[in-house]
Amino acid sequence: VELPEVLLPAARRYRPDLILVSAGFDAASSDPIGGARVSPRLFGAVCEELRRLAAELCRGRLLLALEGGYCADALREAVGEVTSALVDGGAPSGAAFAKPPWWLGPLPASA
Repeated sequence: VELPEVLLPAARRYRPDLILVSAGFDAASSDPIGGARVSPRLFGAVCEELRRLAAELCRGRLLLALEGGYCADALREAVGEVTSALVDGGAPSGAAFAKPPWWLGPLPASA
């Protein structure tokens, strides 16, 4: 939820020339150190949204630097999903985070 609500407005206001991501994968579900439960597909989905944002703000300039992950199998799967998001999707279309991502599931009704 923080990505569309915090990152998106800040990025649009700042209008960077390049989006640089410190791509750590220690949040992967099977990582022994990270203690989180992020699926490899989620890493890919976030990368897809970041590609859209880079296309909107900085002519597609998106750089990811691998910096963490301590389970070789989880790292292989997560990096594979991110790589697929970068090269398999063609040119990104649509606005970044324009609709709630599939991985959030249904959002609760507002009170």
